[in-house]
Amino acid sequence: MSEEAIQYYRTATKYGWESIVRDFENGTILKSKMPKEEKEKLCEIALSSSKVDQTKRLFKSNCKPLNAQSSLMIINAKLTNAEGEIDQNEIIEKLKFYKSENVLQTKVTYKIGPYEEKSSLQSKAIGWGLEDVSDYLLSIGVDYTGVDGNLILNNIKGRNPSVSLVQKLLNAGIEPNSSVYKQIEQNDFSTKHPDVYNLLKTYKP
Repeated sequence: MSEEAIQYYRTATKYGWESIVRDFENGTILKSKMPKEEKEKLCEIALSSSKVDQTKRLFKSNCKPLNAQSSLMIINAKLTNAEGEIDQNEIIEKLKFYKSENVLQTKVTYKIGPYEEKSSLQSKAIGWGLEDVSDYLLSIGVDYTGVDGNLILNNIKGRNPSVSLVQKLLNAGIEPNSSVYKQIEQNDFSTKHPDVYNLLKTYKP
């Protein structure tokens, strides 16, 4: 990685992405001597880390998504509110903006050697335990299908197991598999997340 790119990342980590957004706007990054790949990577990370108003400015400055992965990167832990929690409203506004620009990709297939793994915005929202984001995605037709793995397992392995999300998945006909029950026993859900534990126990065959 070039020294210039390293400096940009350091600045963003310390002070936020505003100065990087400005340097896309004023052409400094586009005119810089950084390799094209580094400029594209900086753009990609800026898109995922910026707030929606900054994202709109990046689009106007010709920093736009290059692939489907960019849409999935919107759902992350960098966008936080005043309480330090993931800002679901900000994520939803970014998803709406991508949709309005016709660049929202709802599903992506990762190739890992000879294997393929299907993921989606919905599975990512569920993995992070973001119920509002998940509900918004359902409202625009991004349902629980077309992903590899069990979505209930996705949620309970994530940072925010949610009894209401798990209930919605159960109501949609998604069944907990043996890995789900292994997870709740091994990770002491009966003590840490008793509501999730008791709900899933009622569905155990």
